[in-house]
Parts: sequence; structure tokens; C-alpha cells
Amino acid sequence: MSGETEKPIFRLVGGQAFAVCILAVLALFAQLAHGSSSLVLPFEAVDAALALQRPAVTAASLTLSGEEDVSIEGSSTSPVCHNFSFGAPDKKEFYSPNYPNNYPNNTDCVKVLKADPGHLLRLDFRDDFHLEPSEDCRYDYLEVRDGAHGYSTLIGTYCDNHFPPMLTSSDRYLWLRFRSDENIEYSGFKAVYQYIPRPTSAVHQPEMDMCRIDVGGMEGWVNRSDIESHRVAHSMTYGVPLDCMWVIRVKEGWKIQLAFLKFKLEKPNDCDSNFVDVFSTQTDLPNRLKNFCGSIADSVTSTTNVLHVRFFGEAKAINSTFEALYTAFRDKAAGQGCDSDEFDCEDNTCISRSMRCNGRINCRFRWDEDECISKHVSILNSEHIIIILVIFTLILSGMCFAFVFNCTRKLIRDHRIMKEHMRQSRENRLDDVGRGPCPELHTVSMTMLADNASGSFGADKIRASMTRYSSEPPRCRDTTPDEEEPGHGCYVPTLAGDPGAARAHDSFATISKSPSIEVRDNECQTRSSLFHQSDVIPPPPPAPRYAMRMPMAVMVGGEPRPYAYGARAGIPGRGD
Repeated sequence: MSGETEKPIFRLVGGQAFAVCILAVLALFAQLAHGSSSLVLPFEAVDAALALQRPAVTAASLTLSGEEDVSIEGSSTSPVCHNFSFGAPDKKEFYSPNYPNNYPNNTDCVKVLKADPGHLLRLDFRDDFHLEPSEDCRYDYLEVRDGAHGYSTLIGTYCDNHFPPMLTSSDRYLWLRFRSDENIEYSGFKAVYQYIPRPTSAVHQPEMDMCRIDVGGMEGWVNRSDIESHRVAHSMTYGVPLDCMWVIRVKEGWKIQLAFLKFKLEKPNDCDSNFVDVFSTQTDLPNRLKNFCGSIADSVTSTTNVLHVRFFGEAKAINSTFEALYTAFRDKAAGQGCDSDEFDCEDNTCISRSMRCNGRINCRFRWDEDECISKHVSILNSEHIIIILVIFTLILSGMCFAFVFNCTRKLIRDHRIMKEHMRQSRENRLDDVGRGPCPELHTVSMTMLADNASGSFGADKIRASMTRYSSEPPRCRDTTPDEEEPGHGCYVPTLAGDPGAARAHDSFATISKSPSIEVRDNECQTRSSLFHQSDVIPPPPPAPRYAMRMPMAVMVGGEPRPYAYGARAGIPGRGD
């Protein structure tokens, strides 16, 4: 049974591995057959080795903004928003746009307040607060969030002429947004903020700066590994979430394409525990382009030269990993081409020519890596092809070994089965012979003389003798009917001076005086008699010259006995 179940396993595992290797090799040669000189292998490790040669992250391309003034980050730079976004820092005041006059229509301004380390923010509204009244503040409103981003916890949304209460942050940041619609303006508001010491607690938790990473350039990487190790350790030690933001900025007038090459969350489909958000210029929910919390992440294209990428992970999902490549590109106007220092991606976009044949896919349709054989390793001496061929050879060798092993084992098993069938057939024939009728018992009064000095009778001689005995009395060898004495006896001359002959004569005389002897033919032997030694008469010792040789089975008085040998023996019914 074990042999029968092992064969399907060999076939299944070997077949799947063989199919994978065949598909991989066919894919490689198909690319060559279609004239593609760039080598794209269907394995993640090989693809990463060929196409993802990462540039070193330097201080020029990556800035950790935890210590910089983030009051400018995310704040509106429009002149209309100056009063709101900058205000009067020396007085720690800021105002609605165009204050104390009415604020303008279609205004959207953002401001981020930051307190000194060890302090919190307290915000108070004084003198004036008058915005367009509406249900749920749908038209003109002031939005305040407890944090540095537009996705932070909402504290409140305020409008009408009711002064908001005094607001206090839970950390060092407050995010504020003022928005007005296309009609009906009011005087606006005046706000004053101050820093207050952070309350002490029994459990001291070190204060961490905001996790913000600035990157730029024509291309670059957004990696989970960019987050500093001490932030990860702090999150795991105190059980607080890890919340980091990457801010990607490229040249004015250019856009950003973000392609995720790796994406593996610790808790997939648990959007409260870990996720990746992609925002445009602002980090509020209306400006969120994508939210990824499953097992895959699609490519994202920005509409401006700024893109925000946020990673949030609770302590139980802090080991999530992802990796994204961003590329700066510009849209090509109809009828125009790319500049001399640019490469045409043939999809109405242009990228920097320095990204041509760099081993990374920057164009959406991979045209930047087409016909790049001069910068790619040749297929004949590519170590990745060698690895694939070695693995393929090992798998093929294993399959051949399994085939030979199974064939050999099957031959051995079949040989054993054949031997067992032959043995069973012999036993069945023996059983059939044992169930058949036995030959007729013959009653004789004497046996044949020994054939010179030979030690055995042949079965044919015995059967011939038995047949002869059934029709006429037995006759001694080398005698004539005239020399035989009356009765069924036989005269055996005694050789003088021969002790062996004398002993044979005496033994024969003893048998001759015994009752009639029954002889059973050898053909009457059955399967049972072959294994019961008590029913088988052992053959007599070799007889001397002129001695008698008895048949194998002789019945004397109803009991099996061996024949005796002698120089002369009496025959029942005859006197000595």
C-alpha cells in the first residue's frame, strides 16, 4: 500500500516542479525570440537582482524633518492665505484671510501649529468669530484636528457666530483648515495660541518627534526600512502606533508616478491596524488618492509635483514591509516631442534620459528598458540563468531517479508475485492428486533381487514389477521357473565365505515367513504424506551383491516395514 501511495506523490511534486521550470525557461526564450534584449525573469529574487539596483540614500535625497519647523509643511502659500497660514508669529496670533475685512470666496487655506518640545498647544478665539451659518457647516467653516496632518483626530468643525471653546492638543501639533464657498462672506475670526507644559504622569514615556521623511529628485525609493530603528523600538516598547509620512517633491510642472514593487502588511485586510495612504498636496481625506490595507498595492500617479505617502501600523503590525519606486515625469503636449535630455516613453510622457537603461522600469510600458542588452548581462553568462538551469537539472535528475526507483521496485514486486503464484499452483496440483483414487494394492510374497551392486530401484522398474506381479508370481532374477521351489518362493544361492550374503539370506528368510506383504505404488503419495515423515518408510541401506532390494513401501501384517536382506529367505507356505 505504501508503494502505491508513494508513486502519485512523486508524480505530483515532480510534475509541478518540472512544469514551473519549463515555463520559466520557455518565458526566457520567448522574450529572446520576440527580439526583447532586456531580460525579465519570472522570479521575484532574480527580478530584484536585475532590475532593482537601488541608489544609495544620501542626506541630499532624504531629510528627516522631525526637528525642522513644520508650520510651513502643508500650509498654503497663496497670498490670499497669508494671514491664516503665517499670521503674526511674534504675537502667536493668526487670522482669517483678509481680516478684519470679509474673507474672500473660494478660499482653502491650511495651517499647522507646532509647540516646543515638552509642551502642548492651547488655542483660543478672541474679539471676533463670524462665518457663514449652515447646517453641519457645509459652506464656510474652520476645521481643527489634533495632530500634524489632515487625517489626524478631528476636534471640531466650527461656523456661524458662535465662538469655539478653548482647545488643547494632546501632542505638540494642531492642524487647521479654513474653507469658504463661492458666495456670502463674513468678517472671519482672530485666534491666539500659546504653549503650555505637558502634564507629567506616573509612567514616563519619552517624547518622539513627528516621523516625516522628505525625498526628491527624478527618481527614488519609499521603503519601510527608511524609518529609524529607535522609532520602531519606541513603538514596540510602549505599544504606541508607528505613524510616518514620506513627502515626495519633484520639479514644478512635473508629476510623480509611484509603483509598489513589494507590499506585505503584517495584518492584511485589517485597515485599522495597518495601512498605507497616498495623498496629493494635502493630507486631508478629500485629497487622499489611494488607501491600501490588503495584500496588493497598485501604481499611483499624482496630479501635481507633490505626493504624500503615509504608513500607519499598530504595535502588533509593526513588521509590515513595502517598497515603492517613484519617477518624475512630465506630460508631452500634442505635436511636441521630448527635450534632448529627456526620453520619450511613447505614452505622451517624458522622463529624464539618465533613467534610460538603468535597470529600473520608469516608463509605464517599460520602453526605457527595451533594447538595453549592452547594459544587461548576457544570457549565456548570466548567473541567474545558470541558477535556473542548475535547479532544473536537479529536479529532472530527481524525477529520473524516482522513475528508475519505482520501476525497479515494481519489477521486484512482480517477481515475488509470480513466484507466489507458481508455488500456489504446485500446491493446488498436489491437492488435486491427493484427492484422486490410489492405485490398487498388490499382494506379493517376495521381492526382486538387487540389480548387481546398484543401490536403488527406478520408479519405472517398480511399476513394471508391480504390473507383472499382478498377473503372475514374482520370479527371482537369474533363475528359471524350474529352479524355483513350489509356492511363491525364490531360491537364492548362498555364497560361502561371504558374511554379508549370509546375513541377507537370513533376513530374506524371515520376511518370506511373514504374512503377505502389501506394496503401494509411489504414485499414491499425497501432499499430506510428503510432510508426515512417520508415514514414509526410509530407503534401505545399499544391498550387497546377490542381495534383495525391497520397494519403498511394503505393508507387512498391515504395518509398514522395511525389507530385510539375506542370503536366503523362506517364503510363506514353503518349508526351509
